[in-house]
Amino acid sequence: MFGRSIEAQARSPAPMQFVANTVRCTGSVGNWLTVFNDTRPSAPPPTNQPESVMIASRSLHLSADQGPNVLSTDPASPFEFDQDPTIDARHQLASFAAFSDCLAVPVFILDVEDDGIFRFRKHNLAHERRTGLGTSRCAGKTLHEVLPPRTADTIQNNLRTCVDRRDTHQYEELLVLGSEEQWWHTTLSPVLQDDRVIGIVGIAHDITDWKTREKAFADALQELNRTHTDLEVLTSATAHDLRGPLRQARLIYDLIVDGFEDLGDRKLELIETGGQIVDRALHQIDEVLTQTRQGPKSNSRFHQVDFGHLCSDLIAVLDPLKTLHFEHDDGMVHCEKFILDVALRNLVDNAVKHAKRQVGVYVREKDGRLIFSVTDDGPGFDPSQFAIGERLAIAPEPEGVTGFGLAGAIQIIDVRGGKIWLEKSAPEKGATVSFVIDGTLSHQ
Repeated sequence: MFGRSIEAQARSPAPMQFVANTVRCTGSVGNWLTVFNDTRPSAPPPTNQPESVMIASRSLHLSADQGPNVLSTDPASPFEFDQDPTIDARHQLASFAAFSDCLAVPVFILDVEDDGIFRFRKHNLAHERRTGLGTSRCAGKTLHEVLPPRTADTIQNNLRTCVDRRDTHQYEELLVLGSEEQWWHTTLSPVLQDDRVIGIVGIAHDITDWKTREKAFADALQELNRTHTDLEVLTSATAHDLRGPLRQARLIYDLIVDGFEDLGDRKLELIETGGQIVDRALHQIDEVLTQTRQGPKSNSRFHQVDFGHLCSDLIAVLDPLKTLHFEHDDGMVHCEKFILDVALRNLVDNAVKHAKRQVGVYVREKDGRLIFSVTDDGPGFDPSQFAIGERLAIAPEPEGVTGFGLAGAIQIIDVRGGKIWLEKSAPEKGATVSFVIDGTLSHQ
């Protein structure tokens, strides 16, 4: 923040007041206050003043005892400004913009012009520290004047959704603001005047670390799944090895009992008991093989995913300067989102690297599963190494390559019972790579 900070606690029943230029903070007994800017104590307010915590900045009043005039940085809570019709909403928005530098959470504010153009008004200090985007650089400019074209497009789509809904809009997005990729959970809140949206206040939470931990967890789960797969293969092989000799024992039993004459010494009974034992063993082995083929299935990690929004975010990161024409399907899908975050990302990244002019991402449903396809108009795959319709195999990464890559995408899909294959390819005419996973299209 700017200037110096003072922490103070009222130590007597009389409230204490601190004056900080245009910001006034009044505290009661037991309340801790941190006041930023050059701050100095002033005379205590009248004793009949209600005990409260209040921050006043010009006409914007935020008080603990004033009901709707409460400022919250909870991403699930919208900003609620004073609804007094005599107070101009633009003036309140300007007041909040001045106050926003006191907040530790990243905040950005935009004006919405009559023609629907969005212009940056304010990035608070917390936002500038995390993204490098500051008010001095961005104020008064449109998104496309500040950000790469793809990034500006995807942010503008979210802003328009907020305006159309006239309500808060929350979403996750992957952006490149500066030199690094960052994951954000963003909440947009519209500012209304005369039933028209005149501004938007955005609160952004950096969830990059959480996404990194999510990937680490997914990697550990993937390794666990591989171990489980190995155990399944071992179990299946062992069961097959046992089944062969038992079937031979059963055939020998059938030959023995065929025409066998019981002499009253109970040998036939013993032979029949042995046959029953073999039959039970074969039945148990068949059950093990059936369970091994089915494997455990869980939908606990399935989520509703906005496929169009996901594709827009991906291409904004992978082709920020709009060098390619990009097409994708829209709509909601119900599946394991992590597969799309990682596997689909790697396939699109590969397509962008090799495409000449265009890339496409499509999804369709077949037999209760989702088929995703990524196309490009690049040189295509080497026909001597890849066959059309053949499952793609995991190839070792070249020396010095440490990225997740196509091999990682193949592993993620394989361990979940999916399949990835080359659907179409021709020299200098592009290629289509598809993969299938459990999931459905959501018709809503």
